[in-house]
Formats: sequence, C-alpha cells, structure tokens
Amino acid sequence: MMKKKTIWFINKDAAPIEFYGTHLRTIKLAQYFQSEGYNVKLFCSSYVHNRNLCLSDSNKTFEEKTYDNIPFVLVNAGCGSTNGIRRIISYFRFAVKLFIHRKQFEKPDVIIHTSRIPFDIPIYQLAKKVKAKYIVDVTDLWPDSFVSLGLLGKNNPCVKIAYCLERYIYSKADNVVFSMPGAVNYVRENGWDSDQGGTIDLNKLHYINNGIDLSEFNVNMQRYKIEDFDLANDKTFNIIYLGSIRLANNLKLLIDSAKILQNNSVQVLIYGDGEDRAFLEHYCEEQQITNVKFKAKWTSPEYVPYILSKADVNALNYSTNFGKYGGSMNKMFLGLASGKPLCCNVGMPYSIILEEGVGIDCKLTDPQDYAAAILSLKNLPSDEYQTICNKAKKAAEKYDIYYRVQCQDYGWLDWAKNGKKAGSSTYGKRLEAIEIKLVKKGESAPGSTKKAYQVPRIQYQTHVQSIGWQKKVSDNQIAGTTGQGKRIEAIKITLPDSDYTGNVEYQAYVQGIGWQSWKKNCLNF
Repeated sequence: MMKKKTIWFINKDAAPIEFYGTHLRTIKLAQYFQSEGYNVKLFCSSYVHNRNLCLSDSNKTFEEKTYDNIPFVLVNAGCGSTNGIRRIISYFRFAVKLFIHRKQFEKPDVIIHTSRIPFDIPIYQLAKKVKAKYIVDVTDLWPDSFVSLGLLGKNNPCVKIAYCLERYIYSKADNVVFSMPGAVNYVRENGWDSDQGGTIDLNKLHYINNGIDLSEFNVNMQRYKIEDFDLANDKTFNIIYLGSIRLANNLKLLIDSAKILQNNSVQVLIYGDGEDRAFLEHYCEEQQITNVKFKAKWTSPEYVPYILSKADVNALNYSTNFGKYGGSMNKMFLGLASGKPLCCNVGMPYSIILEEGVGIDCKLTDPQDYAAAILSLKNLPSDEYQTICNKAKKAAEKYDIYYRVQCQDYGWLDWAKNGKKAGSSTYGKRLEAIEIKLVKKGESAPGSTKKAYQVPRIQYQTHVQSIGWQKKVSDNQIAGTTGQGKRIEAIKITLPDSDYTGNVEYQAYVQGIGWQSWKKNCLNF
C-alpha cells in the first residue's frame, strides 16, 4: 500500500474549534488536506491564549488528542494570558521544544508554519533537519503590526533584529503565502526582493485570503440559533461587533459613536473578549451609555452565522494604522456571507468592501464622523440597503481558490481549483510543495489546468513463477522479473482513476493452450 504523505501544520495560537474557534485558516487547511488523503498533524500550544484555558491535564511536553477528526499535538509551552513577557517566553519554548523533540513524531514531507517572527528560526531549522519542504503562512506582519500600532519604534534594536529575521525566513522558505493582498509591495518597499539586490524571490510569494465555506455557513445559520431579545428586536438598528477586544480593535471609538446615537434607535452589540473588555464595560456604565451591550465572551463558531445575520450592519473596528497592506480578516468574510453591509473605520488599502460596494471603509477617527457613517447606512432607502445586502452575499461567492503542487519526479503540475484533486495517485510520489492563489470568479486560471492530477493511464500486475502476485505497476514500469528466468503465469490490467472512459480489454497466449478469451478490467488469466 502506498504510504500517505505527511503534512505538519504548526501554529502555536491555533486551538480546536470547540474551545476557541480562531485561526480557522490552519484548521480548515488541515481538514482539507486530510480529506484529500494526506496524513496531517497539527501542532499548537496546550494553553489557549485569551481564554486562560489549558487543554491538557498532563505535565508531559506533548499530549496528542483528536478534535474534529484532526490529530492535534498539544505542546506544553507555558502560559501567556497577556501580551507580556510570559507570552514571549511561551513562543520561544514552543518553537524550541518542537525542534528538540522532532524525532518523536513521524517525519513530515511538508511543514506549513503560521509565522510568528522572531520565533520562527527553530521551526525552519526543524524543517531543514527532517528535509521537509518549508511553507510559511503569514497571517500577520510581525513585527510591522506592532510598529503600525505605535507599540514599538521602527528604530528599536529588537525591532530591527526582528525585521532581519523576517527577511531571512522569507528568503529561506520554499514558498511564502500571505493573507494580505499587498504583501508583495511590503517586501518591495523594504528592498528585500531579488530585483533590488535582496534575497527574496518574488515568484515564491503568494496571496490567498481566508475566505469562507458558504455551504457550512448557511447550514449553521439555519441550524444554530440563539434566543436573545436584542437580536430579535426589529425596533433597533443593530450594529454587531464580534471579535477580540483589545488595543488594536479600538472599540472605544465605536462606543463613543454609539453614545452620540442613543436617541436614534441604534444599538451596538459586542461579542468577544480581551484585555480592554473590563475597562470598556466600566466606561459604558460610567458614561451611562445604554445602547451598547456586551454579550458572550466567547461564541462557538457554529452560532456565529446566525448572530451576524441578525445585524443591520457588521462592524470591522481597528486602530486606524491597521492594514496598510490590506487585510483578510475572518470576520470580514463572515460578515459578507451574512448578507449584511460592513462598516470599517480604517480606510484599508486593497479594500474588498469598497471594491464590491458592500458598505463603508474609510478613515474614521472622530466619533461624530463614525456616527454619521452609521446613520448614512441606517437612513438608506430600503431598496438601496437591500442591494448592498445582495452584493455582500454575492461577494462571498466571488472567488475561486486555485492551487497546484510540485510532485516528485514530475515537477510542477497544472492548476486545480475549489476542492478538485491535485497531485498524483498510485505512483508513490511525494508532495514537495504547494502554491495557492485566489482568483475572482470569471477570471482566467493562473496557468494551464489540463494536468493538475497525475494518475496512471494504465495499471498492471503480474503473477510470477514461485513468487506469486507482485505489486501493481503503472505506465511503462516493468512487471515481472529480469535476469531470473522466471515465467509470468498470469496478468491483471486495468484503467485506474483516469480521464479515459470505457474498459481495457486483453488476452494472453498460454503455453500449450494458445490464445485465451478476451478479459477486461483486472480479471485474471
């Protein structure tokens, strides 16, 4: 039997859906590759950041558990419930422990690593040691995000070192996949690309946003509902924010705008948790802001579609320095799928919201301006409002995911899309790399799609004197023996999973018997 290829997904911050529901990008990718027949293993921390939850009751370095049929390896890297020194130490411990104890697990063919600069070096070294392809998945630009938020200065010595390590990792990786559309410009602006004398080949940089499984979303929206008066209240114009509540999310701005709108039947419902939640709850009480309500600190993912569908507007709220190179937030695609307008306060470059005409995305730094933006959506004529809702739903359906794989001995195969097979079958050839691209529906594929999946045109198996049935071989491979003088006593021939239709028919000439009758599709002679 052909050995399954092994893919390691390494993301310290990922957690099983039932416990946290973030970093779904990693989990969904793992589920997809597993469904395609690959052997996957997902490495994450045993401690769920932001929920102060430990998934392991063991003191062992590793504990293996299965969630949603995905094998997880929970790494004991210590606790880090805040963004302070303990969390920094836990990132280092996570990476170093994986490197040191790598031999405890089946050797991977490919490692897909969610980058967390400057903690990536041990993971890259791990990939080198086990001779696995190393693919970096970048969902956040560290350390640039911290510089953009004003938390660190660009000339800080530690930041300079982190930028150097980031450049190094991108240059050494076999492929780098970014979730933000402007990432290539980010590399160019830093002068890191080979066109400017740098070390990074732009051809191995790719962009794929987070996207969404619409069929799953729609099923969950109908199946998992919450009885909540605020969600059902059709006398209020509901602004729903669902996500983290911390400095980067700048929710005080949204709350101050809600205060201005207290007499306009506007209600803001906030779902989520983070360091700023307690402060903001107290602030609302102190300022007597009655139209802001804090809801569940954590919402199981299957209930999210229903909640967002009950919004009149779904809010995407950030520090106004966020997203210089665009963003691919899960919440944005969830909001689109809900079929409701989006309001973003950033004015994000590469904005899907503006491109698709599904809401507001402009720099809103003053509560008065933010309140006016909300009112502009509230006061839309019903037909215009419904048009935006329809556009949002269609925008969620608008992209195709194309991908191709590099296959042992065959090199790069052609492009497949949206769950179609890519790679090879029955040859025993390993997957060596994968490239993924997001393409608008209706636009042409990134390249040829003729041969994305390599399968044998014909497959055959022989029964050899004193040996018996040998293993199946395909397409010009030798069946039988050479130099041993052993006769072939029987043969089976078939068309495996192939583009051809019909049957393969064959007959054999047997010593002392002559030509036998015709057979087809693996019948014995």
